[in-house]
This record gives sequence, C-alpha cells and structure tokens, in this order.
Amino acid sequence: MMTAVTCLILVGVAVSGVVTSEGDLTRIAVSVGIPVLLLLAALPFVVRGYRLEDGRLVVRRLLWETAVDLEGLRRVRHDPGAMAGSIRTFGNGGLFSFTGRFRNSSLGPYRAWVTDPKLAVVIELSDRTLVVSPDRPREMAETLSRPAPEAG
Repeated sequence: MMTAVTCLILVGVAVSGVVTSEGDLTRIAVSVGIPVLLLLAALPFVVRGYRLEDGRLVVRRLLWETAVDLEGLRRVRHDPGAMAGSIRTFGNGGLFSFTGRFRNSSLGPYRAWVTDPKLAVVIELSDRTLVVSPDRPREMAETLSRPAPEAG
C-alpha cells in the first residue's frame, strides 16, 4: 500500500510539473527526473524473499543477497503488530519495502527487511533483533524455533 501511494504521489508530482511548466524544459526535467530518480534509488533495495541456510538467514534483494548469522538465537515469533509505532532511524520506510534500522517501544532497536508488516516474524538474537516478512510467517517461526540437529 505504501509503495502504491508513494508511486501515485511521485507520478502526480511529475505530471503536475509538466502541466505547469509552461514549456520550460528545465522545469520539466526536474519535475520528472526527481521522482524517477527516487524510484530508481529505492528499487534495488526491494526484498524478494528469504531462505535459511547453514545457520544463516539470507535476504534476497533485487541485485544482491544479505546474509545474517543466526548465532545466539533466543526466540522467534510471528507478530503482525511488531512494527506498530516504529520510528525509522536509518533506511527505507516503505517504498518497495521497509528496510533498515527501526525502533519502537516493544522491540527497542531492530533491523528490518519487510515487505508486509502483517506477516512480520520477529527474530531475537542475543545481541540484536531482526524483523522479516516471509510469505508463510508461522512456518518460518516454527522452523527457526526447532532445535538444531546435533552434529555427530
């Protein structure tokens, strides 16, 4: 929803700039260029999915992957309200995804890679908290909550 609203606003800014430019090519370039640049700047950070491998959570982005070590895993839970009341301290607040560093009263500071806050899974590690939003949040929470098989 946030992406759709933001895109509509950016398109509105571009159209408004063109309509009111009175043929001024500089105004047209700026009014179209800035919204396009904002969209292009946010696009690479989109979250395309997640996978678990070798004790790590791998976040799939558009052009790269971010791996997070799950060492010190204490608790995992599906919490649709986890991001409620959050303040973004660094990152993207909803254009294609919620990614970066956030803070709220229930989680404290946390790192997020979220496309849909209603699907939020909170991963509490010994030294930090992560929030992700897989398509099947309960399944991910259950998978991560299972004890690791013993090596032997």
